Amino acid sequence: MAELTEYDNTEENTYGVQTMKLPDKRVKIYDLCFAVGFALMLVFLIWKAPFGFQGKDEPFYLTIPYRMMQGDSLITDEWHVTQLSAFLLYPIVRLYAALGGTGEGILLAFRYIYVAVQAATAAYIWLRLRRVNAPGGIAAALLFMVFAPNQLMALSYNTMGFALMTAAGLTMALGKRRVVSCFVSGLMLAGAVLCCPQLAALYLIYSVCVLLVKLSPRAAQYLDFGFSGKEWLCLTAGAGVIAIVFAVVVLSSAGLDGFLAAIPEILNDPAHPATGVGEKVGEAGRMFKMAYPALWVFAAMGTLLITIGADRGRMRRRGIYALCALLLTAALMHWDVIHKE
Repeated sequence: MAELTEYDNTEENTYGVQTMKLPDKRVKIYDLCFAVGFALMLVFLIWKAPFGFQGKDEPFYLTIPYRMMQGDSLITDEWHVTQLSAFLLYPIVRLYAALGGTGEGILLAFRYIYVAVQAATAAYIWLRLRRVNAPGGIAAALLFMVFAPNQLMALSYNTMGFALMTAAGLTMALGKRRVVSCFVSGLMLAGAVLCCPQLAALYLIYSVCVLLVKLSPRAAQYLDFGFSGKEWLCLTAGAGVIAIVFAVVVLSSAGLDGFLAAIPEILNDPAHPATGVGEKVGEAGRMFKMAYPALWVFAAMGTLLITIGADRGRMRRRGIYALCALLLTAALMHWDVIHKE
């Protein structure tokens, strides 16, 4: 397997991923750097939470779990295509109500809950990456912590999906116990699928890769960890737990006939018309170009990534690569600020 790092003093976890063996003193220094950055980011997010109004989306995210508390069922009583993520929000809203929370101030309260979830995910990212690449782990964790799609500080199918997929990938790749790590990754992947059902394709792709490893010794040279039948079973079991709980909750209130009758109505939502994969890709490209006409920056970033990946001595030139990445990021930020309407 290709190395994730090129440090001379390394050790491998149970997945064969090389991790740095840093002296305890250096580990403590990196821990301190992360703690300081984490604290500053946390204070900033808490300060920022009360500001801004995000239109109708932010309250909409909470309406579905609230209706579930009133007795409404997913699928049959709600035909919006994004409703499945409410299954993850429901326990949080239920707990909020049980602790005396009311509709007054609920949006602000859930912004603070969002901050707590982002902070917990950032801490998890750091704990998983600190032995792989400590400086990169700090950057990844803190950048994730302040990233909010559309600047919307709310638990939604976007933010929960990103957090769950990130945590699932890190757990799968860097977990120390394969059985437990794959099972937990399966739980997280299933949660992410509830946020974005198209992510179920990742499970199918993973299953095909596992099958290829079983059938082809050559494929096993490139997919040498995380793709055994045992690991596939553990991930499937984790995902299956969420799937079974979801099915029991939905079918117990909606019934199988009601569930099947509602699916065509959900898919025929005029606000979210069904389109093919090609149309979706084309739409994403058009939206990306509209948002960032400075495409040369992204072309340069892609070239830089390819160059870094092909350079076997990239660690000796990492300072140069980091400088190039910073300059390209600054160019994009400059364009974005100048052209911001």
